[in-house]
Amino acid sequence: MSPASSGRPTASHTDKAFESDLRLVREKLLAMGAKVEEQIAKSMRSLTDRDSELGEQVKESDLEINRLEVDIAERAMDLNQAPPLAAYVDMPRLAELAQEQVKKALDSFVRADPDEAQEVLAGDDHLDDLFVKIFNELLAFMMEDSRNIRRATSLVSICKHLERIGDHAVNVAEMVIYMVRGTDVRHPRSRVVES
Repeated sequence: MSPASSGRPTASHTDKAFESDLRLVREKLLAMGAKVEEQIAKSMRSLTDRDSELGEQVKESDLEINRLEVDIAERAMDLNQAPPLAAYVDMPRLAELAQEQVKKALDSFVRADPDEAQEVLAGDDHLDDLFVKIFNELLAFMMEDSRNIRRATSLVSICKHLERIGDHAVNVAEMVIYMVRGTDVRHPRSRVVES
């Protein structure tokens, strides 16, 4: 009895169903990635332009967006009620790096490109270094004047969320490298991968 006559799907049918499911997952992942990039940008504009209305838009937007972006918008709205602590010179750059990491990770996934995924791993060091620099500056503000503690702590929290977004991008990139090359790069010592 052939597979078709036994009622079982043929390998060809199963492959087509798998490809269809995979295409749907990719489309959803790309759509989600685009939304995340947009929400990061809006959240940061809410903070740097002191635009609480924009922060409210982020809060009320699509609930499937990662909670991290909403937390940033909420803190931006809170911070906008008080005088600015300092010029947010490095924070927009941190947000840009996080967005770049998300975009590269998604692109590497769609293209099954381990080289681009490797760039995401390298970019994580730049993002982490900038996070530490901003953290130290904010710590200095807190030590300088205790009245700065609440606002500086909120800014640290925003930076930490942006850093975590970068970490999620790294997780996607590590998955791409594993899927394409079969190399597990989740641990720092194994991050040097063969071409």
